[in-house]
Amino acid sequence: MLLTISMIVIIASLLWSAWKAFTTPGKTASRVVSVAITALVIVLIGYTLPWNADLHFFWWYGLVAACAVYAGAVAWRAMSSKPANTI
Repeated sequence: MLLTISMIVIIASLLWSAWKAFTTPGKTASRVVSVAITALVIVLIGYTLPWNADLHFFWWYGLVAACAVYAGAVAWRAMSSKPANTI
């Protein structure tokens, strides 16, 4: 139960970060670094979290999908912030 709640909190925070990256202006470089660190943390969680009967494998897919949404929001924001003549 505790692992499920922690996965819900992690996924919700990733989705909130994606929303903030998509809606608020900011530096693209720091967001790219944040996405890279988040991806590394997800890999670390995947290797160290005890995948037993207490936690369904579905949560792993949710965690990876939330990270992909976050990376997509950062990429979308980076492309939309470029001037039109540089594309």
